[in-house]
Amino acid sequence: MDMTKLSKHLLILTFFLWFTARGMMPAHANTLDDDYKNYLSGEYEEIVKAEGDGAANEQSLYILGLTYLKTAEYIKARQTFEKLIAQFPDSPARQRVMFKIADTYFLEGSYPRAISTYKDIEQKQRDGDLTALLTLRFAQIAAKEGKWEDKDKYTALIKTKYPGSPEEKYAKRLDDYGDFFTIQIGAFDELKNALQMKRGLQKKFDPYTVQETRNGVTLYKIRIGRFRNRQDAEKVAVKLREEGYPAKIYP
Repeated sequence: MDMTKLSKHLLILTFFLWFTARGMMPAHANTLDDDYKNYLSGEYEEIVKAEGDGAANEQSLYILGLTYLKTAEYIKARQTFEKLIAQFPDSPARQRVMFKIADTYFLEGSYPRAISTYKDIEQKQRDGDLTALLTLRFAQIAAKEGKWEDKDKYTALIKTKYPGSPEEKYAKRLDDYGDFFTIQIGAFDELKNALQMKRGLQKKFDPYTVQETRNGVTLYKIRIGRFRNRQDAEKVAVKLREEGYPAKIYP
């Protein structure tokens, strides 16, 4: 799962704009500009090297936290965001920082803790601008847990109340998976390569091909199974990984 389901450019830019508008950009703005560029270009090691444990202002802490999220270091991300909240309790970005803390639980699979944190944000948010994104997270967690009726309820709410939004796009994508778990083991831009993998799996499994076109790019995805519960999908995924396939369970 991608983390916020919004553009990483927008996440960073929004945060910077808050502080620029308030005249709160620090003296070492050039360093932050480097961090910003490194984040957008995926140079995450450079950010950690430059900031590390020495990050001490809101902007650098925020970028460092996002960097740890991107590199799947969820505990470090959470600690960094919590440090930001502790040192700057009146930060204009507080709600979104709390959302990122909740995301660390979501991404590491601690769904009860994630739900609890998201609900706390939902109750305390001042302007309601996170409601659509919170609803998407509830839908995603419901799908991860196989609670299909809850998932359908949340995605329907997003499509009704937030048409044309980024959240609607991801809600539709979540619905496209169907109310079951499936295992994806490959995605190819050439059909012949997808079919080659499919033929290699047919003796032991029942693979199928899904064709998806986004932004003018068509991918042919090889998937296995339509499981009603995650445990059954995990058993098959383990077998596939033992045979060397990069099996990933969706949704």
